[in-house]
Order: sequence, then structure tokens, then C-alpha cells
Amino acid sequence: MKNTVFTFILAVLVPLAAFASKRAGNRPYVQGMDGPSVFYARCIPDGPMGNKGTTTIMRVEAAHDVEVDQYPWYSPRGVVLGWSPLKGKVAVMAFPDPSPDQEDRVEFSFYLAGTLLASYTTSDLQKLGVDAGPSHEGGKASQYKLLGCVQVPGTNEYDFVIKSPSGAVTLKFDILTGRQRAK
Repeated sequence: MKNTVFTFILAVLVPLAAFASKRAGNRPYVQGMDGPSVFYARCIPDGPMGNKGTTTIMRVEAAHDVEVDQYPWYSPRGVVLGWSPLKGKVAVMAFPDPSPDQEDRVEFSFYLAGTLLASYTTSDLQKLGVDAGPSHEGGKASQYKLLGCVQVPGTNEYDFVIKSPSGAVTLKFDILTGRQRAK
């Protein structure tokens, strides 16, 4: 009897766990900056999966919102926005889905004023000290915690910041260049 109950529980829970680990299909979303802001990203996919779509950076106005920048992609895993008072521009950190044939997964890319600045792959981040582990899609993915867009103390400069789960590695990327900021 105990074996039958145990077998029944396993037969129900194992498929549920596998189903729960799969990513849901694409959906339209908006993403604002941390805290009060007049900027947000409007992200619209072209299909149920993948990176095809449009991301439009918008500025809130009293009468109607105004388009600031537009990108010919959709970031299923979200975007992070940052404002540069030095340039008067909105920076974007995007997290694309890897393509099935991609050997080295693009973890994130940086954009400013409609232009791609830089992209970082799993192997790029490993060279910078970030660990990689298995991804939900297969292959490897970097293991990090996103801290967001953070002001460099005592300046008008900002960085997109990630940290390893252990806290041993913190990487800061200048929002104006997409390059790692010197320590």
C-alpha cells in the first residue's frame, strides 16, 4: 500500500515539476524605471516565443505619451532602464532568449538612444568571474543577481550592476558605453 501511494505521488509530481520549469510564452508588457520616473518601455512580441518584436521607450506627458527610442526586438526575460543626466538619454539592459542553435548564450545586451553598445555571453561573464550552471533551455547560463541601474557615488554617472549569488563578484557596466567600469 505504501509503495502504491508513493508511486502515485511520484507519477503526479514529476510531470508537474517538469511543466513548471518551462518558460511561459511571450506576452506584451511594460517596464518602468525603479522609483518615480517619466520613462517606461513598451515591449510587444511578434510571436508566442523568441526575440522578434518591438520595444519602444516612452516618456509620460500630460496629454499623451511620447516615443523616445524604438528597438526592433523583444526581450522575453525583461528589460532594465537607466537615465543618463550627462547625455539626457535612456539606457536599456535587455535579456534575450537564447536561440536553440546558440553555443554561447547572450546573457544581456546594452543599448543607448536606439543603438546597441555591447552584448555579453555566458563565456564573457565566466572570464569576468561569474559562475555558469545549467539553464532551463539547455546548455549553460550565467548565475548572477541583477542589482539594477545604480548611481556611481559622488557623480552623475550610472552603472548597470550584477552580483554573483555568493556576493564574491560584482560587475558594473557603464550605461553610456556598455563596457565594464574599472574598479
